[in-house]
Amino acid sequence: MRSVATRKLFYSTLLFAVLLSFAATAQAQPYVSTVVVSPVIGSPAASGTALLNAIAGITGANANNPYLLKLEPGIYDIGTTPFQMKPYVDVEGSGRTVTVIRGLGQEPATFNRGIGIVMGASPAEMRQLTVRCNSNATNSLCISIANVNTSPRFVDMTVTATDDFASHWGFRNTASSPYIDNVDVVVTQGEQNYGIVNAGFTSRPTIVGSRIVANHGSFTNDGILNREDSAPVLVEDVDIKVRGGSGTNTGMQTQQPQYSTNYTTLRRVSILADGAATQYGILRSNGILTVLHSQIVTYGANGNGVLMEQNPVTITHSEVVGSAIRVVGPTINIGTSWLRGSGSVDGFISEKCAAVYENNFNFFANTCP
Repeated sequence: MRSVATRKLFYSTLLFAVLLSFAATAQAQPYVSTVVVSPVIGSPAASGTALLNAIAGITGANANNPYLLKLEPGIYDIGTTPFQMKPYVDVEGSGRTVTVIRGLGQEPATFNRGIGIVMGASPAEMRQLTVRCNSNATNSLCISIANVNTSPRFVDMTVTATDDFASHWGFRNTASSPYIDNVDVVVTQGEQNYGIVNAGFTSRPTIVGSRIVANHGSFTNDGILNREDSAPVLVEDVDIKVRGGSGTNTGMQTQQPQYSTNYTTLRRVSILADGAATQYGILRSNGILTVLHSQIVTYGANGNGVLMEQNPVTITHSEVVGSAIRVVGPTINIGTSWLRGSGSVDGFISEKCAAVYENNFNFFANTCP
């Protein structure tokens, strides 16, 4: 008959063996719907090839069978081959500072505004990594992320193009309405820098908790540029800085403004435009613009805070600074706000001001300064 000590040792050994068996079995089981991409140490190009092969190898993803493409820390250089996202396949890095998808820009002769280093797809999300577009004298036009007829989500990312060649785009949305959350968009140097471009007649993105920097383009720097009948639905808790260069800097502008019933709301947004020959905080909009709890600051002799041409604007609980224009538009409504600088305040169809202060905190109860 076994002693108590012997029995304890026997059962302990048996339990340990069972646990080891379970652990080995669990470790041996592959992921079912997660594809892990590892870098090739010392070769960003080989790592990029592995990434492209991994996304190409995912088939059968759908609403009932979503996938995750998980990138280990590393630099994945895909050259001139775009990384095409897929519906129902989320792409997740291991942190924006350690996981980088980078590629080379396009040649001017064959430039296509619908092609970026990353091509969006929906429903899908990209997160926790950096997308970088590199340019050179030959491939001088850089779009980091292009969305065409799609509306993915981009969360906790850095999107950048900062080389000293031609033009840079952080995002270019064509008939697309992505959700952009906690994203740093940084485009600098070169000739023209565009943080986020919304083009076509149905691009209505939502931009929250993000930072947009467009700096030192020798010709123009635009934080958010809207074309045709496109414009953000909401810009909230966003910091926009457009600085440097010798041309025009604009926080948010619309190139072909149209009168429409679209609504764009800016809430807790900071815009700083500085350092160029002419700067605008907000230049035109598509549809009705509402600015809430925000700060719009333009410096220099040609500083223009908010200049509207066709659509009404309402500004409340905000600060607007402009030496040439503070707020001008067909219909302006300003309440409980601080209007600084010597620029004009003019609603050339109608204007209403209530509880407005000017430079020296002189109070205007129901007229505009």
